[in-house]
Amino acid sequence: MKSLITGINGFVGKYLKQHLLSRGYDVCGIDHYSNDADTFQADITDKDKMYSIIKDVQPDEIYHLAGIANVAHDKSSDYYLIHALGTLNLYEAVQRAKINPKILYVSTSNVYGVVPEQQQPITEEQPLVPVNHYGASKAAGEMISSVYASSGLSIIIVRSFNHTGPRQSESFILPKLIKAFALRQTSIELGVTTTKRDFTDVRDIVRAYNIIVQKAEAGDVYNVCSGTVRSVDEIIGYLSNLTGHTIQIIHTDSLKRTVDPLLFTGDNRRLRKLGWSAEIPLEQTIRDMMQFYQQNNGRQKIG
Repeated sequence: MKSLITGINGFVGKYLKQHLLSRGYDVCGIDHYSNDADTFQADITDKDKMYSIIKDVQPDEIYHLAGIANVAHDKSSDYYLIHALGTLNLYEAVQRAKINPKILYVSTSNVYGVVPEQQQPITEEQPLVPVNHYGASKAAGEMISSVYASSGLSIIIVRSFNHTGPRQSESFILPKLIKAFALRQTSIELGVTTTKRDFTDVRDIVRAYNIIVQKAEAGDVYNVCSGTVRSVDEIIGYLSNLTGHTIQIIHTDSLKRTVDPLLFTGDNRRLRKLGWSAEIPLEQTIRDMMQFYQQNNGRQKIG
């Protein structure tokens, strides 16, 4: 089985590559930078380059992860260039190459926007009402996916909720907290810490992606989430108990999002019917992240 991963050098892409290799797949990828022989260096907005790669590789499966993960990226138009135009280029390349691989379009729970608590956990039938350019551009990619699925491409859409794990950028909340506690900082600036989110370990996420590609039908849509929520305050409390260290939380207005619902959790019953469930509890994820940080930054191991 030959798999192609767009955005293979990203946080999730690296984990997905290792998961597929461990299952005996022939894996190659596309990214805007590459030091690996199995990765094509290309800009997903370059349609001729995309066609050339797809034609040469002839993949059986495509995991379309390429995108901007940061919801606060400076240049709004970049979201649409990559998530919409880049997705269009990928599907056009597949059609031009006259192949029909299984394609996983990785969208985001941000497409749902702000959902009232009484309508949670959020199902796949929830209307798409994004409130930022990241979510809007991913929703645009979903619409493009629907168009090409209607013309015969075998596209499946996943809407991933919060996920984390070792090697995630410190621009995200959990790695930021891990670093603060590992360095035994006296204080940390945060926005709202009472918000409750659905966190899933990245290793469970990539396992879900592979199961979905193998078992789901073209045109299906799946939430990918653990189905449980934790507040940032709860996570801070766990880290304090783990390290024996207390940090002063300084609530800073500039770090508060304009739209930041208190609760945001997904319904994963459709995914569970395929045989998937989250296997790694958040506490284990946090311990693994702490160990990874310490091993790579020369800090004494905790616990």
